[in-house]
Amino acid sequence: MRFYLGVTIAVAAAIAWAAGYGPVLVAAAVLTLLGWARSRTGTTAGGYRAVSVRGHSHGGRDGTLIAKHEAGHATVARGYGGRVRSARIWDDGGLVQAELPTDDPEAAIAFWKGGEIAAGTGRGAGADRDLIRRELRKVPANQRRDLERRATKQARRIVSRASGQIRRDAATLRAKGHL
Repeated sequence: MRFYLGVTIAVAAAIAWAAGYGPVLVAAAVLTLLGWARSRTGTTAGGYRAVSVRGHSHGGRDGTLIAKHEAGHATVARGYGGRVRSARIWDDGGLVQAELPTDDPEAAIAFWKGGEIAAGTGRGAGADRDLIRRELRKVPANQRRDLERRATKQARRIVSRASGQIRRDAATLRAKGHL
């Protein structure tokens, strides 16, 4: 599993440092830690399931793949009726924090698959695969393959129907660094 508290704090510090803001360091660390804690507890105040994807490198020098990948996560979350709390990218990775309105493991798996599908590659998406494996362990072994297939199919459906939105979100991420 690639979700460790120390790495989460380091990512928040890197975002704040890259932005050149001192006070933002504290805010970014707190927000990231809250997202991490919420993803561990499973729900948020609104009854939504919190999901968070910590940055991972996707290759590509101009950030296009990273932006598409993170936009894919955001789009699938919205496709399930969820809320995107934040989406950010930096030179070699990105972060999306979203809340899904269900505890259904299919929705979480589709969320993590959405980035890979939108970017057109699984390069650098090891953290997503780790989280998918963790989610699959929650269901009986004889149901895992079918669950992953359904989630992948649903993520593909959402991504293909929202390709224009993904392009716009990716362009915004590349221009501003956040949604």
